[in-house]
Amino acid sequence: MSLGPVASQQFLELVYGLLPDKEAAALRTAISADTELAAAYARAQAAATLLAQAARLPAPPIALRRPDTLVAVPFVRPTPAVETPRQKPPLVRTGPEVRRPWARWAGWTVGVAATVLLALAAGGYYYHRSQLGDMAAGPVRVLLAGPPWLEAGHAPRFSLLTTSLAGQPVSAQIELGFWSPDGQHLGGHKEQTDEQGRLEVTLPADSRVFQAPEVRLVAQVFREKLRPGLPLETRLAVRPEGTILHLALEKAVLRPGDTLRLRVLAVKRSRLGPGPMSRLRCEVRDPSGAVISGSRRECPLRQGLGWVECSLPQRLPDGQYTVVATALDGTGPEVRRTFLVRSAPSPQSDKSPLRKLHVGFFPEGGELVAGLENRVYLSVRDTHQRPVRITGRVVDRQNRPVALVETGEHGLGAFSIEPVLGEAYRLQIETPEGVEDSPQLPAASNSGIALSTGQSVFEPGKPLEFVVRSKEAGVPLVAAAWCRGVAVGQLAFVTQTQASAGPTPANPVILPVDDWAAGVIHLCIFDYRTSPPRRVAQRLVFRRPGPRLHLQAAPIVAHRTPLTNSPTITTARPTAEQASSQLPRQISVQVTDEEGKPAPAVLAAWLSAGSPEQEADQNDSLLASVLLGPDLVEAGALRHLGPIPLGRLESEKTLDLVLATSGAPRSANPPEPAQAAKAQTSDQPAGAASAPTGPPQGEVPPCTVLDNLAQLKTEYQDRLDSYRKHRTRVLNTLITLIIFGGVGLVLFVSMANLLNIPCGLRLWVPTLATAAICLTVGLELLHPERHVGPAQGVAFASYQHPVSQAVGRPAGRQSPPHAPAPATTAGPSATGTESAQPSGAGQPIAKAARHAPFWNPTIPTDARGKAVIVLDRLTGGAGVRLLVEAYSPSGRLGALELEMPGSSLSSGSPQAP
Repeated sequence: MSLGPVASQQFLELVYGLLPDKEAAALRTAISADTELAAAYARAQAAATLLAQAARLPAPPIALRRPDTLVAVPFVRPTPAVETPRQKPPLVRTGPEVRRPWARWAGWTVGVAATVLLALAAGGYYYHRSQLGDMAAGPVRVLLAGPPWLEAGHAPRFSLLTTSLAGQPVSAQIELGFWSPDGQHLGGHKEQTDEQGRLEVTLPADSRVFQAPEVRLVAQVFREKLRPGLPLETRLAVRPEGTILHLALEKAVLRPGDTLRLRVLAVKRSRLGPGPMSRLRCEVRDPSGAVISGSRRECPLRQGLGWVECSLPQRLPDGQYTVVATALDGTGPEVRRTFLVRSAPSPQSDKSPLRKLHVGFFPEGGELVAGLENRVYLSVRDTHQRPVRITGRVVDRQNRPVALVETGEHGLGAFSIEPVLGEAYRLQIETPEGVEDSPQLPAASNSGIALSTGQSVFEPGKPLEFVVRSKEAGVPLVAAAWCRGVAVGQLAFVTQTQASAGPTPANPVILPVDDWAAGVIHLCIFDYRTSPPRRVAQRLVFRRPGPRLHLQAAPIVAHRTPLTNSPTITTARPTAEQASSQLPRQISVQVTDEEGKPAPAVLAAWLSAGSPEQEADQNDSLLASVLLGPDLVEAGALRHLGPIPLGRLESEKTLDLVLATSGAPRSANPPEPAQAAKAQTSDQPAGAASAPTGPPQGEVPPCTVLDNLAQLKTEYQDRLDSYRKHRTRVLNTLITLIIFGGVGLVLFVSMANLLNIPCGLRLWVPTLATAAICLTVGLELLHPERHVGPAQGVAFASYQHPVSQAVGRPAGRQSPPHAPAPATTAGPSATGTESAQPSGAGQPIAKAARHAPFWNPTIPTDARGKAVIVLDRLTGGAGVRLLVEAYSPSGRLGALELEMPGSSLSSGSPQAP
């Protein structure tokens, strides 16, 4: 039986496992049942084995060559042996094979077009940048900051900054010229700025500039191969050399009939040299402002020092009185110092529980800023204006605590808080118990800056370092430092951006100040976005004096306390019995400078047997008045710092608290008028009954700032508009070709892909990259002001202090010297003007005061810096202390405190010059 081709094909498919499972199972069943089918299946297996062996035989490769032409081969259908096979499709070429030459042409077209467009875009971009560079490279931005006026005897400092229009530092030559109103050249300075574009110019104190009442300042910049920039001009007033009068009372609380003793020191504002005053007129005024009869005295000054005394009437009413000192030659302002007259002893402290307290809050810098960390100081007093020690916490509306609060014995303290805008905060007082008050903190504002100065006490010769935090970036600020009414430093800076400084930008500032600046310095921050600038923060800081006097006593050398926290020097002290029999009657004091060389000076000495708080009520300090300022002394700062400030000061924290709370609080519970009047005449000394009503050092004016950036930006924008307006038709055509060429290239590749021409990544990647570059460059060429560096510079609003205001008297509590004399009140003393006793040691006083055991305001040393203090009222008993202050004509200050164990004060006539 012969099998057909279909059966043979099925057997082969069965051998190779190509049949479906059902057909394979049926065929195997048939093979097992039929011997012929089994024989045919065996032949199929043999044929498969033969084909497998043939596939393993080595054979030469078959060379296949593509024909040059396509020849249609007719299909010849073979005659099937058993059945007709399936008809095969004709041999024809597919679509992609036919269009393959078009893909090659598409690739070449895209490559050439991309190359041409990129070349045009690069050429247009570099031409555009060169034009903008030429417009921006020509002018130089100049920022000048200086004092609001010039003061004779003081070398003013001017800081300059030169940058390009894009804000990059530029080294350029700066010329400063000073001209008189009639056009006469008074002086100048020409110097190159450093690589950072900064320059500090100090005008010599002996320059001819200070001879004119007003000068015109001209600043001009020069760069190589470029025309000079437009000059910056401003007018500055020239003030005569300022003099400050300092008054120190022998006692700030007197009784009717006591003798009022007063020390006077007249120094220059800068470097503390003796002032030009020769004689003063001093008088005492009652609470109504009338002069007490017989109280007017004339006080001669020698090397700026003098003293005066007068007896108070026996029937003088209780109240607050004022000593007024005025220079007879009109060279200085009028200075006032208050004291209390009280006929009865101080009432005993009220031991009743405290129910009401007066709390004043003083945010550092002046404002409480929401979202920033703020340091808040506080002052707590009772209804008698006495300091109170409290503990408590600051809570919000939901009574959630946000800060812990604790004050010291002086009633002063501080805490940190980060307020939320719109939230209300109040102070819950926990101790003492029973206090009914819960004072509110000032409301937080959403704008402003937060100022942080640390402990606010800086070492001699060091710059002022502080941190400014702002919620807004790019704010032009100027930090100004003033010492005794003289501008000692200024610095312009711009707040950092959020990206460079974090979520709450912190701007560290280092402000250099003059070397001679020491004591209290008024630090102010001004916002120069507008003219006149707006003051956004201020506070008082302290800088320790550099050159100083050192005092040593013999034969007792004990507890020496100069102006700095130097180590205490002590020696073995005698017992009470030994001291009682061998009390010193004469004490030799040696004065030296910081190098240990003898320094001639004038000493002031007095004895005290009370606590430091009582001493502050008994004796004022000229040293304190010079370093802290008359207003702080008047406000009662010595009650916390002692009679010789910084001599006994154990920590800088107390001084920081006193400086931060010296001013009007932002929020407080004001005392009732009746209570305030009662406290004023009770147990508090003058000036300590209430807080000051303004900044103790007077209002600080903004600095002079000149900035031509706004003008340069305007000129740059004008040139940019002119550049866009006068572009040629060829350049406009080129810009159009670049933009539409990139778009057309993308459309070309998209159409080729729709026509089934193979593109792939090799065409799409360069096409899209070229189109993106063309669009970016084309849009920037259409709008040249896009992404231009100069637009990101921050301009300072130029400000010039009015000349008419600068020539007036400085702001503060000092009044003009030629004010009309007040009315005179009658009194038991004779009327008229009397002269004080001449300065010098060892001259007697008419009558002794009940409270003055020893008081000698002027003890001059010899050329070797030695002086002898004679004490003749010491006896055995409780210990007393000798307080000594020193002043040299060079402006140096010094202090000495001697503990005298086993001695006490005896009754009798005091010793005074």
